[in-house]
This record gives sequence, C-alpha cells and structure tokens, in this order.
Amino acid sequence: MRQVAISDTVASRSTGPLRSLAGAIEPFATARRDRHPIGMRELHPTQMTVGYREVAERRRLRRAAAAAGDGAFPNLIVPVVLGPGGRSYILDRHHELCARAVEGVADVQVAVVDDLRRLELVGFWRTLDRRGWCRPQDADGQRQDYSYIPTTIEGLADDPFRSLARALRRAGGYVKNKAPFSDFLWADFLRGRVPRTLVDDDFEAALREALELARNGGPVASAGLRNPKLDLRPKTPGFPTNSSANGLLDALSSEAAWQGSTAEHGGAVT
Repeated sequence: MRQVAISDTVASRSTGPLRSLAGAIEPFATARRDRHPIGMRELHPTQMTVGYREVAERRRLRRAAAAAGDGAFPNLIVPVVLGPGGRSYILDRHHELCARAVEGVADVQVAVVDDLRRLELVGFWRTLDRRGWCRPQDADGQRQDYSYIPTTIEGLADDPFRSLARALRRAGGYVKNKAPFSDFLWADFLRGRVPRTLVDDDFEAALREALELARNGGPVASAGLRNPKLDLRPKTPGFPTNSSANGLLDALSSEAAWQGSTAEHGGAVT
C-alpha cells in the first residue's frame, strides 16, 4: 500500500458504508503519572489517516495565535501506551502532532496510560484493537492489516472525510466524546453520503450538506447507536450532552496545559 506524505494530495475516491465504532471504544485506563518528553519521530501512530485540511487548519490557528502574542503551541500532553521494544504508541492527538511536526516542533510531553511491552507485536495490536485504541482503516474507510499503520506520523495518509468531520464539529454539528477515534464515526457516516468530488472541489458546499445530515441525527440516528460512552449527537438547543470520559483524558482535562490546547476545538485534540 502506498503511503502518502502529509504534504501530498490523495487522489483515491472514497466509498463505503458506515463502519460503527460503538462498542469498540473504551475510555482510557486510569493514568499512570509517568510523564516525560519524547521526540516526534519516536511516536508510533495507532491509525492510518488524518485529514490534511484539518492539519493545515491547526497550523493556521496556531500561527494566528502566535501573531496575536498568545504563543504558537500551548503545552500538550499526549497519551501513549508502551508497546514491543518500548516504543510509544499514540492513543490520541494525531492531528495536533502532525501540525506541530510540520511546524518544526521536535518533541512533546507524553503520559503513559498502559505498559504492554510484554506482548509480542500481533498480540499487542489485537489488544489495542479490542480496547478500541487503534484504527487500522485506510483513507477509503476499509480495514487493513495492522502492518499498514505507518511507523511515524509523517506516514499518515489523507482522509478528506476526517477533515470534513472536524469542520462539521467546529461548525457546531456535533459534540465530540473524549474517547479515542470517535470522530471516525462521523467521517465514515459522511463518506457514504457526501460525494468525494464535492469534498475535493467545494469543501464549503460539502460542509453545508454535512450540517444538513447532522440536523437529521447523523450516525447515531442512522445506526441506532446507544453507547453511553459516545456523545456523537448533533448539537441541538435543549438536547442534553455528556462529553466526559473516565481515565486519563478526564485527568488531563482539569489541567491548564490541556485547557490551553483544546480551547479552540471544544474537546480532545486528536
């Protein structure tokens, strides 16, 4: 499978039905207070894609903040799990890490959620998959072998529907849960309903179409999801939401560093 650099354009067309994450996503385990800096290139992704447009938007927002004197990159703590060979596997913040890497940030603070160094590689990936801590789906939403997950963040491919889902959330289309990979549910929902050509040629029109789909209930209404750990419902006046999740992300959300890096995005930075 061809890996595409973050600066490249992906030309493949995306099709496929909703691939639900409900029941697979679990909140992170209670955080170990093991935090330390690590080089960007030492971080191993647990997914195959990001949205390049979303990465560019993160860079634009950071540069605007820097120009306003607010600092380009607030402190960020990245949850990781230790895997075979002691490698740190990212559980969240893939978009934010990509934006920082392109801007030349060399290292980042990580917090170790779990130590799975005892497992061999296949068993390690299966454990992450069972916990909902990895996402081996390509830019077309199709599941691939774990070996296709890139070994560095520079190898993450572009999925335009990830960018569309993020733009939809930023526009108030839905509330994101802090559990990892919950945005994928919306990306896969939109993939089957908004034409890829529209996303590529007229992103604003695609966003308007996505907002209309969100008003009709989005993937929750479509798939009949009732997982209390997910909060993917549209933002509707008077519609109660619950965006909290147990474990590490709740622990981090109370810290100033976390608040600084998530304020623009209304939730976890992934």
